[in-house]
Amino acid sequence: MTTSRTRLLTIGFAVAGGIVAIALVVIPRHGSPHHSPVARYITSVDTVESGLTFALSKVQAAYQAVTIRHSMSPATAKQFVTAERTLQTLEARIAKLEAPPAATKLRALLLRLVRQEITATHEVGTFLRFLPSFDAVLADQRTASSTLAKRVAAATAPTPQKIHGTPAQVKQAQAAFSAAATKAALAQADAVTVYDAALARETRRLQALSPPPVLQPAYSYQLTALRRTEAAGARLAAALRATTRTNVLQLSRAFAVASRLSQSIAAQRAEIAAVKAYDARLRAVGTTAAGIHTELVRLQANEH
Repeated sequence: MTTSRTRLLTIGFAVAGGIVAIALVVIPRHGSPHHSPVARYITSVDTVESGLTFALSKVQAAYQAVTIRHSMSPATAKQFVTAERTLQTLEARIAKLEAPPAATKLRALLLRLVRQEITATHEVGTFLRFLPSFDAVLADQRTASSTLAKRVAAATAPTPQKIHGTPAQVKQAQAAFSAAATKAALAQADAVTVYDAALARETRRLQALSPPPVLQPAYSYQLTALRRTEAAGARLAAALRATTRTNVLQLSRAFAVASRLSQSIAAQRAEIAAVKAYDARLRAVGTTAAGIHTELVRLQANEH
């Protein structure tokens, strides 16, 4: 009933592969022999960046840890916390610089770029902090599902057979069959109840997590699957404990359908859409960086 770990890691590597674009974006340096207001502003931006050279190199190192080494360790997650703070410092210092009217657009582009990098860095950091806990929940769900399957298989209901003999013998055989069927049904009900308790625990664990946007669909579908499966399990367990047990087959099917929600086509489409949206956010960073380059070229041309 869990989100495929392969799909989860595929999303992870898509995130890791995409962020190299951000890691390579640095506020452009621009030297000018003139002492115009625009040239002084650009020099001031260069000075701010130079003052953070070492810290910005750590930002680069954080991205390389994921893109090159595919590291998703707690240490890497901490690197991204530091990287986000560094970019926030850069944003604050650039925001304090006064830009002349001619450089208003450049200033806006620079602040947009850093803000986009902060957002992307925060998302990757959140991803790295979220993934281990989410993966642990999925692993425990797989264990619970395996245990349920074994317990249900061990509580096999008796197979109906044609009875021969005297009326007394037939009655005795029917009573034995009914007792065996009831025993199996109660054992299966107990197994489902124990499984439901495990789902309730995993639901609480999931509710304590905060997924990044790129994993929001996987998280939401998994949480919904847990809740629906638990509810379906409660209905199934009650039916198994009932005297008649007339709707057990129908409820068993509903239980199975609920458990497969996170593996549905709709879930996969939502996950793909989230990755595409993430890619679009990265492309926006590249667009802003290209806009900065174009604006610098325009300003330089106007200076001569």
